[in-house]
Amino acid sequence: MKASTSPFILILRWVIPLVGTMFMSAAVAEKLTFPLSGNQKIPSTVTGTVELSIKKNRTVSGLLRVTNLDAAVAHIHEGAPGESGPVVVDLIKISSTAFAIRKGTRLSKAQYASYQAGKLYADVHSKDHEGGELHARITPH
Repeated sequence: MKASTSPFILILRWVIPLVGTMFMSAAVAEKLTFPLSGNQKIPSTVTGTVELSIKKNRTVSGLLRVTNLDAAVAHIHEGAPGESGPVVVDLIKISSTAFAIRKGTRLSKAQYASYQAGKLYADVHSKDHEGGELHARITPH
């Protein structure tokens, strides 16, 4: 009897090589990892991580993962700490717990300056918390 492969494993077999190629480039980029937590938004037990590469040519790639949450949407917003701001990058939902940045995404010069100043953040929204359930400040290391 042949064992069946779960849809999650099939997605991972497709996503891992895709994400790996997104990080390969002649331009040098810093890999950034940020924890997502509900304590920056609302009391919550769900968590996650944001893994980004933001290059000097302003291209962005990466993956956002959550645990214990069926996330609806995820974005990168522009806004100073303590302020809500507009969406600057929409992430693509690739599973109920993972989002990817669309290949070829590039920040504007003003958005890159906001990144350099620590004024970008990732936000994950769920059906229960449409205003955002998880939050991570994105800063250069």
